[in-house]
Amino acid sequence: MHLSTPRLGDAAPKVFEQPTLWGDGFKPNETAIELMGKLVQDVRGQVSTSDTYDGPMLTRLAGWHGLLESKVKSVLLPGHARSNSEVLDESVVVSARILNNRIPAARQIRLVGKVDMVRWSTRSMGLQLQGGDEIRCAVLDDVLDLKSYLDREITVLGKAIYRPSGSVQRVDVEAILDTTVGREQFSSLPASLDFTARPERKMQTPRAGVAAIFGTWPGEETDEELMSALAALER
Repeated sequence: MHLSTPRLGDAAPKVFEQPTLWGDGFKPNETAIELMGKLVQDVRGQVSTSDTYDGPMLTRLAGWHGLLESKVKSVLLPGHARSNSEVLDESVVVSARILNNRIPAARQIRLVGKVDMVRWSTRSMGLQLQGGDEIRCAVLDDVLDLKSYLDREITVLGKAIYRPSGSVQRVDVEAILDTTVGREQFSSLPASLDFTARPERKMQTPRAGVAAIFGTWPGEETDEELMSALAALER
């Protein structure tokens, strides 16, 4: 199967009209399929600090299980260089589930900082905190005029979205306040409320898990012989 996709710069030119301070990980001369190759590479390697994916993307990738289990064994995708390639197979689906289970739950936060950058094409802005760190913010309210907040200190209300590593990937801003009351208390990123990692769920197959045990015990010993053997192990 051959696919033809436009370069990102041709498909969405407005996104590249303004430079960004963040390493977004995509370039105007790349295609969406090449970005998928980068995603597969990071998920396969379980790179917990990657920005190529988030929770919803991992959920969609895990949804490939049914197709890869029954009809398609693997899909070959372009990698970082055109001479390389990445393989999307069942192992990538398993890694996607593991990473998704490690992502802490989003947390409602209040954050005070200075608007250091505004990118109108993606409704995003950079919020510089008191310690000098800058956090990426996605503004959910289309009514707000982001340019009016440039180089101003504000308070944002929203949700912190975390990476599997526990670090903050972005803040989804729901409201912007002109006040900076509580600057000292709200000028640093809050940690996740999830202190323990979620248990990793492994799929049961005929060759793994409990199903692999059934039928393996010879079953010829008597109860007395079995209890005697167990008692010998305890000595």
